[in-house]
Amino acid sequence: MEPAGNWTLPPDTTAPGVARRIVASALTSWRDPDDAVLVASELVTNAVQHGLPPIEFNLHLGTGRLRLTVSNAVGTTLSVPRIVAPGADEPDGRGLAIVETLSTEWGWSNTDRMVSVWAELIDSTVIDLAAMSGTHNCHRETRVEYFVDDTVITHADPPGHLFPRKLP
Repeated sequence: MEPAGNWTLPPDTTAPGVARRIVASALTSWRDPDDAVLVASELVTNAVQHGLPPIEFNLHLGTGRLRLTVSNAVGTTLSVPRIVAPGADEPDGRGLAIVETLSTEWGWSNTDRMVSVWAELIDSTVIDLAAMSGTHNCHRETRVEYFVDDTVITHADPPGHLFPRKLP
């Protein structure tokens, strides 16, 4: 994949919006860049909330592929990026679960007092063309869960299919 750009983001709450605009403008040829925009926003939000400046944002584009990397400084101890299971009433803690759901893969690394969290996404146009050609047998279902009172609403592609279930 070729680098599409590197940016140093402001170390405050404006950073996720900056990242969303960068990704949206970089992916004009993608059929649906919304997943990539949301993943960028979640990765940068985590860097603002849990890391130290500077916050570096990198895009790498390949044919139908995108890799987003967010790097930030760490303090005296490294907090390992991990998916947590917040309670229904907790306002935070779903970022990496969203990243895992929307990306084809994600991970993290640390070097020299910096931590980098990355995610890769595939353009849905490429998946559809591969499935139509018969050369690949791939299907990726996107699932997003919304919490409403004591019920989890799971939205799965194709749009319009909602599956409610009660929380345990």
